[in-house]
Amino acid sequence: MNKFLKLSYYFSARPDPDFHFTKLTLLVAGLFLLAALAIRVWRRKYATDEVLRKMLKRYPGPLVSFSLALLVLLLFREGGIPLFSMRIWWVILIAIFATWAVRNIMGLNKEYHDRKKQLYHHQAQAKYLPKKRH
Repeated sequence: MNKFLKLSYYFSARPDPDFHFTKLTLLVAGLFLLAALAIRVWRRKYATDEVLRKMLKRYPGPLVSFSLALLVLLLFREGGIPLFSMRIWWVILIAIFATWAVRNIMGLNKEYHDRKKQLYHHQAQAKYLPKKRH
């Protein structure tokens, strides 16, 4: 437990080559890819709400990016490449993902309701505006 509190543990240029979390990392990267694919398919085929469809459009890209970043870090770690296999990169990636996930999960419901209200407001005003002639 003491080693986790020392900065030298995270900034070691050549960490211990015996990495025990290879399968877990591959599983998490695969889950991110599956989640991105599931969101993309569900949005295109099953989502009927136009506001929700637009909002879900921005989630598969970052999930694929996080998955690829995990796989690259795993490749660096398994290859034992100095400086790129440092543990600090894992901490940074986890912190960025956690920040992204919390910000998007917390703001999704509020943003959905705001956009839905704005859509209804525009639809209510549009019935009084003249139509464009073609």
